[in-house]
Amino acid sequence: MDIKTELEKRILIIDGAMGTMIQRYKLAEEDYRGERFKDWPSDLKGNNDLLSLTQPHIVKEIHKLYLDAGADIIETNTFNSQKVSLADYGMQALAYEMNLAAAEIAKEAVREFKAPSNSPNGGKPNRTNQTAEHSEFYADADPSTYKVLKEFVSHHRKQSTEAENILWNFIRGDKLNGYSFRRQHIIGNFIADFICLAKKLIIEVDGLHHQLPDNKLNDDDRTLWLNSKGYTVIRFTNNEVLSDTENTLLKIEQKLDTLPFADKKNFSRDFPPLGEQKGAGPWVAGAFGPLNKTLSLSPDVNNPGFRALTFDDAVDAYYEQTKGLVDGGVDLLLVETIFDTLNAKAAIFAIKKYFRDTKKSTLPIMISGTITDASGRTLSGQTLEAFYTSVMHAKPLSIGLNCALGAKEMRPHIEELSQLASCYVSAYPNAGLPNAMGEYDEQPEDTAHFLEDWAKEGFVNIVGGCCGTTPDHIQHIAKQVKKISPRKLPETTKELAI
Repeated sequence: MDIKTELEKRILIIDGAMGTMIQRYKLAEEDYRGERFKDWPSDLKGNNDLLSLTQPHIVKEIHKLYLDAGADIIETNTFNSQKVSLADYGMQALAYEMNLAAAEIAKEAVREFKAPSNSPNGGKPNRTNQTAEHSEFYADADPSTYKVLKEFVSHHRKQSTEAENILWNFIRGDKLNGYSFRRQHIIGNFIADFICLAKKLIIEVDGLHHQLPDNKLNDDDRTLWLNSKGYTVIRFTNNEVLSDTENTLLKIEQKLDTLPFADKKNFSRDFPPLGEQKGAGPWVAGAFGPLNKTLSLSPDVNNPGFRALTFDDAVDAYYEQTKGLVDGGVDLLLVETIFDTLNAKAAIFAIKKYFRDTKKSTLPIMISGTITDASGRTLSGQTLEAFYTSVMHAKPLSIGLNCALGAKEMRPHIEELSQLASCYVSAYPNAGLPNAMGEYDEQPEDTAHFLEDWAKEGFVNIVGGCCGTTPDHIQHIAKQVKKISPRKLPETTKELAI
């Protein structure tokens, strides 16, 4: 099914951060190098795009986590995969290969996700199956029990103990070595105090009543059942957490380091899994980042006329990237995180030139800019309306905003864009603003609440997440906007815009 047809029917979900998820694997220098680049002369740790060549299974696993969370569009791991940015690592010659590999990995993830063996109902669509969670993930919990447990969770969070609140403050928002935890998570007939889904680790913080014989027996039975489902349980008393929080955290970290990453099919959920709709997507978007050099600004404050890059250099880099992504089979092309519109124009020019030169069927282009602060302007100084006007010659499938801002801060700009745009509107904000440590604290439920508001106001057609967001965020967003109608395209008249 054509993506435009699907966009007329519902709000589509784009995936979340790739870098945030890669950080959770705690990869060392040798992991980035692999066997092929073990003798490379420069450091390679942090070159996430290289993982498409050295650790492709990790990249594919992350794609599949987002697909399983409900993403309709996944982005290739190619944000910096062009010769300009790769020059930092001396890897310019690998640009085409990286894009080709990344596209093929993403397409393979989609094929595996859509395969009948991946679905509990033989590959049939299950987005509307409201009891799927009980048949697939909660075999021992009927829907009525689940509803009661959800109500209890809401009450319990308001009545949390001091020990629970202290521990939560230290582990929330990926604070514990980048691992994401959820609080009061329902599994079967039980509620876990805290859970790290990536490692299937449950943390229980118990009061004195748990030491009573009957209660201890119940806890033991519960632990046995959870173990049978592949979960590891560690317990602390309230006093342990309060008197020695540092040691408690150390024990959790040590346990996390010893556990393997969980298979995504075994993740439990607190709402139904969001599988594919028959004949519709998911789609792979080839991601073009903004380059690490800008065409509009000088890197030397003493020489404002100097540019570290020419327009032709940028076009050449983006042209090669386009070829790799198209050869790898992507469905869409996404020019994102645009802080300098001239760089984006180079990408658009390169894409158009590639299709003219090759006479291949063109692919839809998505464009996403970045408003850097409360001024409402891009880093190169354009207003949102000026940015929109500057790129609409590309006739994009969608135009939107991503990165730099959290959903709360991005709202007025998305509202303005929705009033300007004659095409579909996308929005994938960060998980709030970074804290003093550069970490993102906004919980999935909070991000989803903001994007639900945008959807209800009729601002958006495509939503997802950027820095700090995870499959949990995407899953919550998908659930919250699932039943909300998409923004309708306005009737437009041709007007000259300068």
